[in-house]
Amino acid sequence: MLTSIANYKGDLIDAESFFISSIRTAETIELKQRAYILLAQLYKSIGNEEAIDKEINLLKQAESELSIINPLFILEMQGDAYARKARFIESNKIEYYHKALMKFESLYNNGYTTFNIMQNIAIIYQEMNDFYQAKSMLGAMLEKYPGNYLDTTIIFDRVEQIRN
Repeated sequence: MLTSIANYKGDLIDAESFFISSIRTAETIELKQRAYILLAQLYKSIGNEEAIDKEINLLKQAESELSIINPLFILEMQGDAYARKARFIESNKIEYYHKALMKFESLYNNGYTTFNIMQNIAIIYQEMNDFYQAKSMLGAMLEKYPGNYLDTTIIFDRVEQIRN
């Protein structure tokens, strides 16, 4: 409760401290998981490079500590954080896109084939200038989501971006 209040009021330092304390003292794996997610979301909301680095490190720790419950969403959050880091920097951009791609492809190859995961894979391939792989994933998306007008529109828009 205190954590949510500190977060709501915008007191980021207090919110961060409460979440870190919650991770350390959580009595159940579910509470620890929730504290990890909330702290990662806090870092994401800050949006600067230092916060992204903290988010990445936190999610690595969460992946290790929560491995017994196989938290797929932690891998998805890691992929997202790596992709945002790649957009933030120039020097190691491809390295971070590759890390993001590994997380998303791991999820995809293990049956977690949501629209967002597939779209993220296609976007990362596009950002890495691997247009063949990007189009291949977009084609797979069209096969998996043929009847949804909004999803199909998003896919066709992405294909057009690749063509140009």
